[in-house]
Amino acid sequence: MDAAAYTQGDFFMREKQGLFATAWLPLCARSQLEGPGAFVSATIGGWPLFAVRNAAGTLGGFRNTCRHQNMMVVESPAGRCENLRCRYHGWTYDLDGGLIAAPPLVAPPDLASPEHRLRRTALQEWGGLVMLCLNEAAAPVAGVPPAGSPAPAAAVTLDVACNWKVVVESRLKAAGGDGAGAPVYQWPLLFLRTVAGGVQVEQIIPRSFLRTRVTLYEFSGATEAEPRLRRELERGRGEWEAAHAARAAAGYVPAAGSAGAAFHERLLGALG
Repeated sequence: MDAAAYTQGDFFMREKQGLFATAWLPLCARSQLEGPGAFVSATIGGWPLFAVRNAAGTLGGFRNTCRHQNMMVVESPAGRCENLRCRYHGWTYDLDGGLIAAPPLVAPPDLASPEHRLRRTALQEWGGLVMLCLNEAAAPVAGVPPAGSPAPAAAVTLDVACNWKVVVESRLKAAGGDGAGAPVYQWPLLFLRTVAGGVQVEQIIPRSFLRTRVTLYEFSGATEAEPRLRRELERGRGEWEAAHAARAAAGYVPAAGSAGAAFHERLLGALG
């Protein structure tokens, strides 16, 4: 891939439409959505999304855009609420995405019309994670979910000034080694590795073509895991930002037959 694949918005828009619009996207740990009204929101690959648990205890996934003028409904990254209200024009939804109120000047004739409901996504609980897919009819997440404790012993998040592909390429290079606990790739935004007493899951969230958020979860009985995970991500940040600078200058061609080359081929195939 040439430098534009790492530094230009046009290529990122191709990824948004050709990959992230159809792939399973990891949102959060399941334990972050405990109890009625608990929600988590994030923009992943250019798509604003959220999940919320309703009063009956059922999780629902939604696009985070109001049906009035496509403004964002949930603006906090996480929290708890009784309903969902767009602050721009006051359209208010219940925890199942149904429109329940709107100011008279902007209210539609029929609040109960299906066209005014928030647009749902597919949602799957996979291991200790909540996964969303814009395609409501998506096939289940492929692969066996990681075995571990129901809630992570630790979770650390870091924002990195690099393209999301740089993180994937770095981890795939590590996966090519012979070391115990080498990461296993779960297309397109997860890596799994076995650790003592459990499993680590690395979640990659493309924020833009120049920004990536990485969360490292450890599902185990380990104590004091958080400082160790933070050190690991800090080491990664230096590597990823340096690699991004190199790709911005000259692009990147992985070795023929490597996991990185297979990743490039699959990605370009998804983008047509």
